[in-house]
Amino acid sequence: MVKGFYRKKDRHGNLITHPITEKLAEIRKEPYMAVYDVDKKIIERNPPVDKKFMKEVLGYKVYWVDSDHVKDRYDLDFFFCGHGYAEAFIPKNELWIKAGRGEAMDEGGIFHEFTEAELMKEGKPYKTEGYGAHTLSNHLEKKLKEVGEWDNRLKIMRQIQNLSGSAKERKIREYLDAKGKKEVVELE
Repeated sequence: MVKGFYRKKDRHGNLITHPITEKLAEIRKEPYMAVYDVDKKIIERNPPVDKKFMKEVLGYKVYWVDSDHVKDRYDLDFFFCGHGYAEAFIPKNELWIKAGRGEAMDEGGIFHEFTEAELMKEGKPYKTEGYGAHTLSNHLEKKLKEVGEWDNRLKIMRQIQNLSGSAKERKIREYLDAKGKKEVVELE
């Protein structure tokens, strides 16, 4: 452990060092290793992220953000996208997308983060043995592109959002189990 920094597990289970915590410990006048609940305290102490409104999708506000700024101030693990059910520093009704990736990448990120957030909102862990919210979201995005249903993603997002509890996961697993485009369309 590096003196003056707090180590914690990121959403993938990897240990990361938060350099911000040294500053937090000074502000809170606590020993470095006594700093806890890092993400919530970072929100209170750090200035807000510069974000540019992109659009609203099914109740989520989507913003472009400078990922380097987010990494420097909030989470070393932030690369492309995030949402409030996986990252404590992002409001629950927002999806953050790395600026400058291009429209196709932005749309993929929105779909992925939306699906993941909807599953985690119902209690599905981000990552587990087998299929966590992240893995299910990745597989669903890939499946829709493979079978030519990518243009119907908004319709599928609405269906997922309108379900509750384990029904969301069941619907996603039905899409994943479908063999081709015709079967995916029939599930709708």
